[in-house]
This record gives sequence, C-alpha cells and structure tokens, in this order.
Amino acid sequence: MLLSFVFAPRTRLISHLAVSAILSLIFCDLSEAAEFSRTPTNGGADIIAIAGDFVLGDEKKFVDLALSSQNALVVLESPGGNLYAGIEIGRAIHLKGFATLVPDGVRCASACALAWLGGRPRVMGETGQVGFHAAYATKDGQSAISSTGNALVGVYLNQLGLSTTAVLYITAPSPADIQWLSFADARRIGIDVQQTKSSPAANDEPRQAKEPPRQHDASGTEFATIKSTTYRFVTATNRPNDSAMIFLDGVYADGVNYFGKTMAKSAVLADKRGFFKKWPNRNYSIRPDSLSVSCESDTACIAQGIVDWSASGNSKASTGSASINLNWKKSSGDWKIDSESSQILSRQFSANVASETLSLVPRYQLDGTKAKLLSLSNLSPDSDCWGARATGKIVKRQFGNDGLTLTGFVLEEPDGSREFINVGVKLDILDAATRSWVASGLQTLLAEGRSAEAYIRLCGAAGRVEMLDALQ
Repeated sequence: MLLSFVFAPRTRLISHLAVSAILSLIFCDLSEAAEFSRTPTNGGADIIAIAGDFVLGDEKKFVDLALSSQNALVVLESPGGNLYAGIEIGRAIHLKGFATLVPDGVRCASACALAWLGGRPRVMGETGQVGFHAAYATKDGQSAISSTGNALVGVYLNQLGLSTTAVLYITAPSPADIQWLSFADARRIGIDVQQTKSSPAANDEPRQAKEPPRQHDASGTEFATIKSTTYRFVTATNRPNDSAMIFLDGVYADGVNYFGKTMAKSAVLADKRGFFKKWPNRNYSIRPDSLSVSCESDTACIAQGIVDWSASGNSKASTGSASINLNWKKSSGDWKIDSESSQILSRQFSANVASETLSLVPRYQLDGTKAKLLSLSNLSPDSDCWGARATGKIVKRQFGNDGLTLTGFVLEEPDGSREFINVGVKLDILDAATRSWVASGLQTLLAEGRSAEAYIRLCGAAGRVEMLDALQ
C-alpha cells in the first residue's frame, strides 16, 4: 500500500490507510538513540522517519538524508533532546517544503515538537501528541530556563510566521511541565494543523484546523511585503540622518495621521529631522516575535509590534520600548504609511553619558527581507585591545556548561594555521530583539564548516587573548 501512496504537501491530505501503511514500515523497530531512514515511493513523496532522542549533529544527518528528496513526508517520534538539532531540522524541513506527521498513539515533544512545526503542512493523528516547554539547561543536576535557548526558539518561530500568541504558548511552560497541543488550541493561537482520524474507513479525510478569522483574506505575499517594509521602516532610523530621511520621504503618504494629528508629509519629515538632530546616535529594532499584520482589503493593512531602542546625544541617553501601530495603504502599486502612532511601554533617561556608549552595544545587520542576518558587530566591549582581521573556515566550536551558549571557536586560516577565538557576548544584558538576533546569528555565522570573515580584538599580555568583535 505504501508504494501507491502519493502525498502532495499543499494540495492533498493524508488518509488513515496511508498513515497505517507508513507506520507498519518505519516504526516496526525503534531504538532509544535517534535513527533516520528514507523510503522512496513510486511517483509520490519520500517517507523520512525520525525516531529517538535528538543529539547535536543529528541536524547534519537529516540534511544529508533529505538533500536528494524533492518531496517528502517527515514522520516523527521522539521525547526531544538537543534544542539546536531540533530547530535546525525544523528549519531544513520548512525550507524544503516537506510535510511533518506525528501519527496516532505517538509522542513528539520538546525539540521534536519544534522540528514538527517546520512542516508545510503539519499533520497530527487524532491520538498523536505534540508537546512544548521552555528551553532549559541542566547544571549540577538542576534544570533552569535558558534565555539563550529561548532566544533561538523565538527567532525560529518568527521565521515560520507564527504569532506572538503562539510563541508564548510554546515557550511559557516551565522545564518541569509540558504543554500538549490540542486541535482547539491550534485553532485558537493560529497554528495551522491537519488532523488524521483514527477511524479505519478508507474514505476518511483529515480535518484541517482553521486559522483565526481575519478581516480580509489577504495573500501571503501581501503579509510578507508589509512585514518586510515595517522592518525596513524601523531599522531605517539607525541610518545616517540623510539616508534615513531619503527612505522616510519615500514611505510616507502625502497626508498622515501622525500621533493623532493630521499632518502633511513635509511636516512629518520635519519632525523626524528634528528628532534625528536631537538623538544622532540611534539603535532601533523591532522584536521579531511581536510583529503582526492584519488587512482590511487588498490595499489597506495594519502592522503592530514592539520596538526596543537606545539613543544618545547632547550628553543624554535614552533607552526603552514602545508598541507601534502603522496603517499601510497601497497607492499606485506602492505601500505608504497614512497613520502612525505608538505607546511607550518603558523608558529611562540618563544624563552626562558619553554618546560613544552606544558604540559598545552589539549590533546586527539584516538583509532586505529582514528575515536573514548578514553580520554582527560590536561584540567585544573591551576598548583596551587592538583590532585585527582573520578569515578562514570554522572547524570546531566550544560551548558553555548549558550546551547552548557559544564561548569560542577554532578558525583554520588559508595557510592551514589554526587559532582559537573567544566569544564573550553577554546576552542577558541586551534587549529582547538584539538578544534574539545575536544569539541565532552566532550559531548560524559560526556553523562548523562555514567560511567566515572575523574581526577580532587582541587583548591581554602581548595580545595573546583573541576576542571576537565582528563577523560576516
């Protein structure tokens, strides 16, 4: 029966008989360690099975196994395991457009559940179980929530397009608890899930969990465009004044409801110019898991999110966060802002702070889509060291006691020589958005086998201690 099974992820659902056939072949002999297998089918999707605990390195095994498949159904059964492996497997599944399935009577929890979320579509048996909890690290036999781990999870879930409500649902349970996903919860928080019935009727078809109702069924392209443009709008604030003003001139409508007052675009730009002059050093970022978009029509959408900032000028500094609300209208093919408002959530001022302080804050640069990180900078705050440049291939990485925090890596230079470079970024002192992008960026840009261009600081006696300062 498996040989006649055909699965098209975006157009067909999975019958009970097909699922039964899959299980009879791939879950007949499971062991505790994670095992991977791929079963080709005639004219249909390959069946990739993952069973057992995830360990670091499993993400590479999965990629190697999946590379030759153009269309696949990934069937999972695992209590969890290594967080990084689960995220990277899920990311690979999502990029390949594979479907994921947790069949009837099977559990997929923790890191396994994160991998399952990467499916397009995600499918769960009527008696299958998918469970979530916060990322954690174990030290001296005690489990504690890992801020680094949760930052990585937040970035990953944002890349999958999940809502803030869904992110909180997934990361809220403590390490000692687990949140088992129900189909009702999936509908409520906007996680798209298809269901297979446990009834053996051949003509049974799974039911699809509906997303929360929207005002308008806008296309995925519209939502992606508004999200991308909103990211660009927020981060444009960090550009030099002239560059920032050129961008804003192209994004505002001729008339704008500007913080409750109707103003011409020229007046809005004048206000922005005055703000930039007062605060010449700026670092604004939108929290990746906070941005949401809703559309009233094909030409009217609203973007909402939370922005974190730090700014300084004239011996003063300001840090804080605010919720923003942008109304986008499409005119002559271009999206323009015709309404802008915000509400301060927290804010702190400090006097007599040198403007150079901001230069010590780690920064990140994203691509045009604001979904991919290109570079990191200001990773080492030690100003008593001198700079140097190093290029080569990452051959080994070193992690802290939690198994997640990257503390150093070995770089092999073109001449074959190797050097150990320390990573000393203090993630816990960063705002949420910067922490998320820096944590995920270190993992991605410093992946083993990747070629990298690093800027380092030589510290200590004779500059023998090398600290990572920038990376691309």
